[in-house]
Amino acid sequence: MSELYFAYRNNEIDKAKKYLEELSGADINRRESNGSTALHVACYYGNEDIVKLLLQSGASQAIRNTRFDLTVYQEARSHKIRKLFERPDDSDRFICYLSTNEWTLVDIHVAEASNKFRDYLKSIFDKSDLKDMISTISEFYIEDTRQISSRYVDVSNSLGKTIYGELLTSALIDRKHTRRLSYGAISNKNGAIIDWFLTKAVDEVDPIFIVQAYTSTTNFYQIVNKHLSLRLLDNFKWDISNAFLRPFRRLVIDVYDEEEVAGLFAAIFIHCPLLEPYSFVRQCFRGMLISEDDLKIYHVGSLIMNKTFLSASKQQAVAKLFAGEGQTSNLRQTPDQKNIQWSALCTYNIKSNRSALQIESISEVQCEEEVLIMPL
Repeated sequence: MSELYFAYRNNEIDKAKKYLEELSGADINRRESNGSTALHVACYYGNEDIVKLLLQSGASQAIRNTRFDLTVYQEARSHKIRKLFERPDDSDRFICYLSTNEWTLVDIHVAEASNKFRDYLKSIFDKSDLKDMISTISEFYIEDTRQISSRYVDVSNSLGKTIYGELLTSALIDRKHTRRLSYGAISNKNGAIIDWFLTKAVDEVDPIFIVQAYTSTTNFYQIVNKHLSLRLLDNFKWDISNAFLRPFRRLVIDVYDEEEVAGLFAAIFIHCPLLEPYSFVRQCFRGMLISEDDLKIYHVGSLIMNKTFLSASKQQAVAKLFAGEGQTSNLRQTPDQKNIQWSALCTYNIKSNRSALQIESISEVQCEEEVLIMPL
């Protein structure tokens, strides 16, 4: 065992802080010879302060130890430590705001088009290499903009005035801004967590790490869903079918825009056979905050299509908690104390295979019993 292991086990705070200043995300999440990570060790021995320190440094809650196949949540010695792994009550993970872009009213023609679009995502997945897809997602979200800019400007110069050179040069100018906008809202701590998951996904060619990045206790899911809802599913204009076929594909892989990369998320989540064991067909629940104005645009028989991934739970209690049940006084009210919005519960009956994934076993917060509903 390393000195680091014993510092975490023996609750040596000062040593632990010193080690953490020098460790990368991969080092923090490395399994010791007994198959446990530093976070496993701290949880097992009930060292709450060490647990807090590791979580602040971006330690992953999703890793299982190799000997007992247990998560850190399962190995935690106390209820107080387990509470550290729960998502904050103010998270909007399991709640819907109808004024946002996660839903849209559709007619029968759009509903039919959405089915065709899912088939199109299947064709993209079938003709693409999984490693390429995962690498594209990873490079888009975690690679430093300046490194990409320097490398690809050199490539574009070598290509001269060809169409590829012009494409690279113009796209990189945009990428300098869009990458900052899309990823700048993530803190250094959360960025380290996402970097670790996406790097593992590439190294092991395993989409489960992509799922874990999405479902992590960060705001990464908000960024992915924003990219999905902006234009991709609004207008069904996404078309990168030639991106995997044209010459120089490895030279232009980093010039995808947000919707295209989010589309790769959807293609993998919906169609990758490695995720088939997680397919969910049953009932699940999601909280909702709704106003009278929201209700006016809906009626019985309305066709509604979700444009993003939606997090639901197999447990009503979880959805009710995030919807603020029993906390009516905390919801938005008029100056004369009349409610503007109300807490409600959405019940989803999942009937089609791969329309949802049950991911509690690979989630960082297993007690939520999360079900991830697919877009479209």
